[in-house]
Parts: sequence; structure tokens; C-alpha cells
Amino acid sequence: LAATTSPTLLRGKLDHAQPGMLKQLATHVFAPTVLQNPKLNDDRDAKALVVGFLRVLAETPDALHDAAALPSPWVLTLASLFAIATAHARDNIHAAAPNNDDDFAAHFDDPDHAGYDAAFSQLHFGAKPKIAGKFNDINDLNAYLHTAVSQLCLTNPSFQPLAQQAQTLAAQHRAS
Repeated sequence: LAATTSPTLLRGKLDHAQPGMLKQLATHVFAPTVLQNPKLNDDRDAKALVVGFLRVLAETPDALHDAAALPSPWVLTLASLFAIATAHARDNIHAAAPNNDDDFAAHFDDPDHAGYDAAFSQLHFGAKPKIAGKFNDINDLNAYLHTAVSQLCLTNPSFQPLAQQAQTLAAQHRAS
């Protein structure tokens, strides 16, 4: 929701329901869930989460500020975004790698293996509407996230140590 609307508006709606709810959701629901399993089913979901939470971190950083919490909700949220971006980057690399050529070539010798039919392909893909999304311009989620965080740190240098903590935390969760 924060990816398509104002993070300030989202925070206001959540605070209206319960003061501090955004911080509670980020700390106790979003971050633990994502750090345990950062791979989402859909790249669009990953992009929406990264863009939305990045906007929350940039536009309403005080909503996730808690000096008493270690690591802070801001750091936990950014670490979760790094985990999502890294998991999706790793999957895209594996998807682009060719499969075993012997298995692929074996299908050509199999008489029961269905071949390519251009007419069917046109019918199959022509019937599906093109999905227009707000995030189609983001091809590399990992690069997008790192660029956005770098720009955020340039505009507000106080975010630099928090971003470094988040990268360290994400790396620790990846290693475990």
C-alpha cells in the first residue's frame, strides 16, 4: 500500500487504529517473516514491498525509530528489504542459467514429447492481457535497492550507519 499511496497517509491510518502500529508490524511481523524466508512467490510482490517500505523509511523515518530497540525497527526493515532483493537476484541468476543440455536434448528424441506449435503459442499468450504495473521499469531489484539507499544516505547522512547495520544484519541472516 505504501508503494502506491503516501507513507504518511498509511502511517496516519495505522496510528489511528493503534498508536505505533507501523513500528509493531515492521518489528514483529514483517522483519521476522521476511528474514526467515525472503523469497516471495512473485517478483511484483517483491518490488512492491521494496518500493513501499523504502518510501516509508525515507519519508517517515521517525515512524520506525526506537532508540531503545537493538536493532532498531528501521534497521530491521531495511535488512528485510536487502534480504528480499538478494533472494530475488539469486533466483533470477539461476533462472537465466541453462539447464543440463543432455536433458534438454533428450526431449528431441522422445516421440511422445510435444513440439512447438506457433499457432497454439499465439492463442495461449494472445489471450492473456499484458499486466501493466507500476514497477515494470525496475529490472534489477537488488541494484534498485542499493541505488535508492545510497541516494537516501547522501541526502540524509544520519542514515549511513543504519544502512550499514542493515546490510550486516541481512548478511548474517543469509549466512545462517
